[in-house]
Amino acid sequence: MAASFHFEHSIPFSPENSAETLRAIPALPGVFALHGPPPAAGQPPAQPYLTRAARIDFTITGSEFESVLTLYRRVAQI
Repeated sequence: MAASFHFEHSIPFSPENSAETLRAIPALPGVFALHGPPPAAGQPPAQPYLTRAARIDFTITGSEFESVLTLYRRVAQI
């Protein structure tokens, strides 16, 4: 049986503090996990996205609906 893995660091994220949060992450090679918001009551938690990265692509959206539509459009291309 494999040993349980835990990341060494975990920091909360909110868009309002994004610049401060990103500055707190060392500019060194590593592996990260992106976690979405907590699930609605009675729903299972979403699986985190795990990877190494050389860049981060993003799109600014103006609403929750536009965010969902943007995610849908991107996933549909995969």
